[in-house]
Amino acid sequence: MKKNVLYLIGYFFICGVLGAYASPVADAKAKAALKIIRLAYSCSNSNGPRFVEAREFLTEPGTNKIIGQNLFEGTGWIKYIKVTLTWVNDDIPTAVIDINGDYPITLKWNNDRVSDIAIQGLDQSDYTVDYNESGEVTGFTGKEVIFKDRKTSFIIEYAGDQINKITGFESRISKEPWIRTITTFTYGNNISTGNTIQYTQWEKNTPKNIKSDYTMKVEKLDENRYIFSDPFGGKLEKAFDKDNGKVILEKNISKTGTETSTAYKYINNTIWKEEKWETNATGFVKRTINIQFSLKDQPENVPEYDKTEGFYEFNKDGECIIERRDGKERKKENGVWGEWKAINYRY
Repeated sequence: MKKNVLYLIGYFFICGVLGAYASPVADAKAKAALKIIRLAYSCSNSNGPRFVEAREFLTEPGTNKIIGQNLFEGTGWIKYIKVTLTWVNDDIPTAVIDINGDYPITLKWNNDRVSDIAIQGLDQSDYTVDYNESGEVTGFTGKEVIFKDRKTSFIIEYAGDQINKITGFESRISKEPWIRTITTFTYGNNISTGNTIQYTQWEKNTPKNIKSDYTMKVEKLDENRYIFSDPFGGKLEKAFDKDNGKVILEKNISKTGTETSTAYKYINNTIWKEEKWETNATGFVKRTINIQFSLKDQPENVPEYDKTEGFYEFNKDGECIIERRDGKERKKENGVWGEWKAINYRY
């Protein structure tokens, strides 16, 4: 009798533990939805698909049910774009993608596959999802009519598990589909590139009809620092806060060697201080501080440029020489501050 009781206790304990975790079916459904959302967002850029990397899944505390995912693009103010799924019983009818603001997503399903996706607020983001015989997503067919009679669609090709190429088409009622862009992705050791060829409108995709051909590169220095290289020879290095993912430092180096570094400080997840240094081949150009809002109850010995809303400019020796606050400006010449004067805004 005692053994039977212990067996039953153990059985119900195991069932309770297993019941606290999401089922493989739910996991598979969530992952399928998140992959399609990532691909649709990547294709929503009219100049060619974005590089968007899938990162960790977000799970519900206590159940481990997948409720979202972080996506890395890195071009905004925060390291990750966050996708949040809305579960209604066993279905996922909607989701939200946070791209410096929330964009609602509508998902339609057919036999456990997403058949249609629409991302509200993004151009050309209302698609029918295309699959091959093995169930792999092979592209999107646009449903949204743009410029009165045009629709966009995409064909996605893979190299193993990674996206190798995305071809963007534009169709018109009175013309054959036109290949608008071909983007080819390559992946190396902490370096990913995306080459986009854009063709002249309604012309064949031949070399003579190439409108633009450019390559973007993303290089991972460590988990929180990346370099983004543009097709014009410029580089943008970004450092993200390891805890909240926000940008804390940007270093922009142009093809000519001009360098602009900007450091950001936050209070309650809002930018409070923006400090910028500019240099060129000859050395120092400018240093400025922009305080977005004043900090109250600061000691008197704290400089205004570290506590009071306004704009401040410094010389190469670190001396503040310009202050702008409350619609007024004053300048320091030969070590002496001039009078405050109203700022003459010219547009």
